[in-house]
Amino acid sequence: MRPHTGKLAHVRDEQGREAIALCHAAVRAEFEKRIYFDGRYELREGPAVHKSATALVVFADDHGAMAEYERAFDEATAGKQGGMDAAAFHLAARAAGVATKDSSPSCKVADADTNENGKVEREEFARFCCRMLHGSAGDKTRRVVLKFMSEQDQFERERDFRKNSDLEARYVVGAIRYMPDDSDDSDGKKFALAIKSETSRDDLERYKYAIVMPAADRNLQEIFVKERPDVNAIRHLMRHVGEALQHLHKCNIMQVCPHSNLSSQTCMVHLVL
Repeated sequence: MRPHTGKLAHVRDEQGREAIALCHAAVRAEFEKRIYFDGRYELREGPAVHKSATALVVFADDHGAMAEYERAFDEATAGKQGGMDAAAFHLAARAAGVATKDSSPSCKVADADTNENGKVEREEFARFCCRMLHGSAGDKTRRVVLKFMSEQDQFERERDFRKNSDLEARYVVGAIRYMPDDSDDSDGKKFALAIKSETSRDDLERYKYAIVMPAADRNLQEIFVKERPDVNAIRHLMRHVGEALQHLHKCNIMQVCPHSNLSSQTCMVHLVL
């Protein structure tokens, strides 16, 4: 049933537009629930980004990102009408992953206040998040990676370390979501069902946990192979790698994850040189 639903969703009209993009919002929601992993993640086909004995990392498109941004707005405003002031805006920006505690001061209301009324409305905030995280205010799909994990102790160790450590986003790729959510007793069953129902990949059955993270532009391996950086660029990159490594050691990464490895494939780069 699911493969047929997927084909129907991606049927194109004479202008090349897909059915899922043109249909009513309620119909689109039903499509997404049936054809995407966990109702929101469109897993990319092809080789995994990374694979080990206990983990598999794959690219995906997150079609549920807008709901996350709207939820961050609602929680920051506590249901109050009239939009967000600066304090609520910074809170919502951090919750949505647009800013960290270090970058919040430079994240200004004026950046999102398109109607210039001194407040940030719900739709304005969602479009601001899309512009900052997706590259365009009109792009509602966020590029992410899902790190599938088979071992409970490794998943819980990484989850707890991320939640309890003061990790800086400029050094460590953040976590958007942990699956299953231990605050929801039924989430484990939903995750297992999502694994069983996924048809885009045939290598997921052994995994019981996942961490959703923003997708980086590329890793150091790709830079060295495709861009051939000169000595000055390499020196610049290595300095940042050293700073990130120092930050991890300050956060006692080796006490929590003694088998963590550093390589050109695990060093991710978000910014263009």
